[in-house]
Amino acid sequence: MDRSFRTLILVAAIAVSVLVSGGFRTGLCAPADSKEPIKIGLLSSLSGNLAAIKPWWEPTVNMVVNNVNASGGLLGRRVQLILKDDQGDPSLVAQRLTELKSEGVVAILGPFWGANGKPTQQWAETNNIPVISFADPQTISRVNYNKYIFWTLPASDAVTEAIYRGILSKPVKSIYNIGVDVVNPHDQYNWIWGKMKKEHPEVINLGEIWVGGRDMEFSNIISAALAKKPDVINAGIAGPAWAALVQQGQKFNLFQKTRVVGQYILGAEVSTPFGKNYPEGIESAVWCPFWDTSNKAMQDYVQAHLKAAKVYPADKGMEFHLAALAAVAGIKKAGSTDPDAIVKALETVTFDSPIGPIHFDDYDHQANIPIWWATSTQSPNYPIAIGTKMIKYGTDLYPTKEEIMALRAAKK
Repeated sequence: MDRSFRTLILVAAIAVSVLVSGGFRTGLCAPADSKEPIKIGLLSSLSGNLAAIKPWWEPTVNMVVNNVNASGGLLGRRVQLILKDDQGDPSLVAQRLTELKSEGVVAILGPFWGANGKPTQQWAETNNIPVISFADPQTISRVNYNKYIFWTLPASDAVTEAIYRGILSKPVKSIYNIGVDVVNPHDQYNWIWGKMKKEHPEVINLGEIWVGGRDMEFSNIISAALAKKPDVINAGIAGPAWAALVQQGQKFNLFQKTRVVGQYILGAEVSTPFGKNYPEGIESAVWCPFWDTSNKAMQDYVQAHLKAAKVYPADKGMEFHLAALAAVAGIKKAGSTDPDAIVKALETVTFDSPIGPIHFDDYDHQANIPIWWATSTQSPNYPIAIGTKMIKYGTDLYPTKEEIMALRAAKK
């Protein structure tokens, strides 16, 4: 493994700084009053491999809190952010959430890792504090609904539908799948091929291969995939593993020989370590198109993010940003810090964001987040890869209320 590759993986795998688990009080400008602050908790991975995305979520949350406090606070009180470290470990989630509750938070943001979603849902069932999460909501919100949990990332069924449509946006005869051997990529694979067999039986499934989440050697896998000559490779891989696959794939001219599609494979968090060396032609579902110069709200957000963190904003950071905006909007509309009043307010509030007006559906608490299908390219105006050839999808990607209720009924 050469030095540049080790550096790349290090950047993708660890945080710029590691914070000790426990409460952290941000040094924010606050209104000068003697009232107790309104405390909002945030549960995230501040240490361990998953802390690598801290430069993309920390400034987005602080942005919201700083703006509120600089404008006089919330309900006449300043907002105080209390952080806890789950270390990317599902076994620590309930303990950290309980610690936040004991510190008097009125709402909680997080966690963001899919495996931490289930223990969060279990905790919320008995603790009755609104949690605005960015762990994958599909199974929890679709079937195991809990009124205290809201979601500010696109549900995986909506993202999968975007990928399905993206694959079919160009002629395709065959597809090969490379995915991490965890629930989400398997669900995505099964869903795509279940629908493909019904609607496009002429498309050939060339097979699939499943890798470990920490695998870093893909040369043989890439070689075997290219030998099958697929029109499309569906990549259910993200994070450090994806960074390794990209670097090794470039040696095989992978991205010139076939289309590669997926999610979390086009955006600042994945392309920043590569700079101008990130491949062109990668197709991905995105929800933070920072390169969209036609959207003034997005460009204002980009400039604020660059000023705060010196990096362009990313999809995962947008999920944190929307959660912070939602918490503030919910408390403001409730006119109270009572948890049930905040929940009721969140079910009806609409708030502005860099990607447009956002609201939650009252039947599953999923935010109506638009999804773009974009293709990676290099631009002289940016130091990292951006998206082009964008197709925007809206709420038509998401299951209807009737479809969700049918899923719940089928479970009983």
